[in-house]
Amino acid sequence: MKKAYLFCAVLLAFVIAMPAVSFGAAVQSRWDMTIGGYILFETSWASQGQGVDYFNALRASGRDDNYEDKYGAYSFNSMQTTMNYTIKGPDAFGAKTMGFIEGRFQGSVSGGNTPNGTFTIRHAYMAFDWPKDRLLLGEWWSIEHYGIGNWEIANNTETVFKAVRMPQIMWQHNFTPDIWSRLALTYTGPLGATLGGQTAPDTSAGGLNVNSATGLSNTGGFGFPRSYLPALQGAFQYETKGCGTIGPRGLIFGAGGVYAIEKKTWDRDRTAVVALDDENIKSWEAFYWMHIPIVPEKNQNKTGAVAFTGGATVGSNATQYIGGNFGGASYNRTYNTAGALDAANPNWAAPTGYGWYAGMEFYLSNEFAIIPSFSAWRMSNLSNQYQLGNPNKLVRDDTYNLAFRYDPNPAIRLAVEFMHDYAKYADYGRATPGDANSIALQDNRGKLNAARFSAWYFF
Repeated sequence: MKKAYLFCAVLLAFVIAMPAVSFGAAVQSRWDMTIGGYILFETSWASQGQGVDYFNALRASGRDDNYEDKYGAYSFNSMQTTMNYTIKGPDAFGAKTMGFIEGRFQGSVSGGNTPNGTFTIRHAYMAFDWPKDRLLLGEWWSIEHYGIGNWEIANNTETVFKAVRMPQIMWQHNFTPDIWSRLALTYTGPLGATLGGQTAPDTSAGGLNVNSATGLSNTGGFGFPRSYLPALQGAFQYETKGCGTIGPRGLIFGAGGVYAIEKKTWDRDRTAVVALDDENIKSWEAFYWMHIPIVPEKNQNKTGAVAFTGGATVGSNATQYIGGNFGGASYNRTYNTAGALDAANPNWAAPTGYGWYAGMEFYLSNEFAIIPSFSAWRMSNLSNQYQLGNPNKLVRDDTYNLAFRYDPNPAIRLAVEFMHDYAKYADYGRATPGDANSIALQDNRGKLNAARFSAWYFF
């Protein structure tokens, strides 16, 4: 009987221990791996119907109420909680090798098919590091926004320099410890098995709605992957700590640019026979950024430190690099000599946009900082046809932000943020979009006031 009890006890212990052994093996790595990230809780109040990840003001009400403008909203959110894994593997080709994977439980940000709470990739890359060079392959920051967009974790409402991530092949060369340059081939477009349908100009009255149900549908219209040239990005940065630092950053100046081609496609026949045509549209952007420690920290204590952060950008058809609801190349109305709409020969327009960002950092103590900032965006060279055909595109956006940041210890950050945003859209919200004679139901402007409390726990 004692042997039977002993056997049962051993069997029970094995059954209990087996899942732990299995799960333990599942989190092990062949190489040195470090787990990091942060837990993020946010709550916000907005004067419009927007959640905690607000970006710009929505349309104000006009003859008709816009329910998103008339009613404000509050929000609680922990889905931006982030985890990352840093892997350091064996050397190869004379270089140190590493991998980095980071994801967030946010799902799709802008109405995608992935529900909130789903763990989705933010960064996933491998890197080869030589003494003066780095080769990076994978999903990482778009290098023209590296300068500002990911610096201030308490402030995520900049209109420009709001960092974006994209698959890329990036080469960095360090000329000196203070100067580096980066050159990258990047990809913007769908990541599935197909590239989406061709853009089809609408042949109805006005001929402005490229997403019309008539003709071929625009199921993606990603013309960048169809072009012969991946986006080419380049940047350089100079940083010296000889003028003092605030935290890890010294005096910084950086600049760069991006160039790409978008191939617009459409059905020029518009009958039962599909006859496709195309046109290449240039996409470009130039930018610079800076960080100036006006009053540096002393003896690794930030009390009394003051810094200025700023930058500017100008570009055309560069929405995919800037982010937000700004205008890219779009179909314009084209008429033949008889005055009739000529949908078979569309006129594509890519207006120019420019913007700037400026912010200050005032450290009242080593742990507490006040960060006021302003950012702006403008669209120029807008024809009446473009404005009517793209009524929901932003042609102006001004963001005023005031953040209070408190770091009681290296693991915890608390921040309160107040924001005012003024937005102007390309056209009014009309009963019939694209028809200048149609009744304007909603305004072409909007104002958003918002406040947000954020709490991070870094690990």
